[in-house]
Amino acid sequence: MSVIQTVAYVNTNADVTYADGTEAMDALHTMVTNEGDVLHMETIIQNATMGNMFSTMSFESGTQTLTIERTWLNAAWDEYRSAYPLEPNANKSLAESHGWSLTETLETV
Repeated sequence: MSVIQTVAYVNTNADVTYADGTEAMDALHTMVTNEGDVLHMETIIQNATMGNMFSTMSFESGTQTLTIERTWLNAAWDEYRSAYPLEPNANKSLAESHGWSLTETLETV
């Protein structure tokens, strides 16, 4: 079994627009690196590198929506959730303070 975690980041800052997903993702990475929970971001990257999680990204420029779908192996998801039991996106408040709205859905397959 696996867990599919889908996180949609919508840029609500009218003063900033992104041309593509790479630009939007780079902005999020820079924000987290400068002000956020870097360990959270590194945990996600490490799980992807180890093959415990696979992700896809899409970006809709018209709505400024960056969607990341992560498919986690169950054991990796359980470990990740035990590290972040209350909020699976430790940088959610930070992103919101920078003009992003976030929604997340979870599906077990």
